[in-house]
Amino acid sequence: MTSLKYKDEAIPETLSSLLNSIGVSFKEQGKYKEAKKYYIDSIDLQKTYVKEVSYSSVRTLAMSNMNLGVLYTDSGEFDKGLLFLEEALRLFRGFPEESNEFFDQLASCLNNIGNHYASQENYDSNKLISCLEEALKLRRRIVDEENIPYSFRLANILGNLALAYCKEKQFEIAEIMLKEAVARHVAYESIGIFSYRPTHISMLLNAAAFYTDFLENKTAALTLAKRALQLLIISNPVDIIKRRNMMRIKSIYDAFNEELPLYENQLEA
Repeated sequence: MTSLKYKDEAIPETLSSLLNSIGVSFKEQGKYKEAKKYYIDSIDLQKTYVKEVSYSSVRTLAMSNMNLGVLYTDSGEFDKGLLFLEEALRLFRGFPEESNEFFDQLASCLNNIGNHYASQENYDSNKLISCLEEALKLRRRIVDEENIPYSFRLANILGNLALAYCKEKQFEIAEIMLKEAVARHVAYESIGIFSYRPTHISMLLNAAAFYTDFLENKTAALTLAKRALQLLIISNPVDIIKRRNMMRIKSIYDAFNEELPLYENQLEA
């Protein structure tokens, strides 16, 4: 067990949390092998040395299991991924805490399980929708009290649910959810918070694709795609994200045999 070399029996709980955080850092850098090692170290350290059960210890163990489950899912190891995600959910449900932080983390776990189902070719849409609907209720509960910090996360759940309802051909519900998701992102722009702009652009394009593929609403689709292009021009995304978004924008304009706006060439500057 690699975590043994870090062991300090006086602070195993703190150390376990630190190992999980290091794992998150490696995952964000795309270093899955290193991230996996630290998540496993965090879990092993908790199970071996944390004797007194507390909310913080259970939370750390649940978060490490959830993060490891997401990593396995992202790597295509779906059986392993679900195993750790379900263990995280069991831990969260077994030690509930009446706080917005707890509800947010439980919602994240449910959302990640939903993403796990959605990432597979022939997923069970009922399981997916069930997870996301519960996560949506939790996030709405939080937003009622703390609108700005959590509205963005609520928007993400709405976007994921809309895609699930599209598969079930429930387009009216999907449209309502996409409109709210986009509106919640727009609210961040209106108060000058731009750190979420890449996700805002992605959400605009998801909505534009919805109007293109399912409702064939040219006006709505091009309005959303144009706004995504405008935001892309005034942002500074990495090249791979810029190219991916431009391909999506172009595909929407092509679907209606329309030319991209002239200011598209500003992206080359």
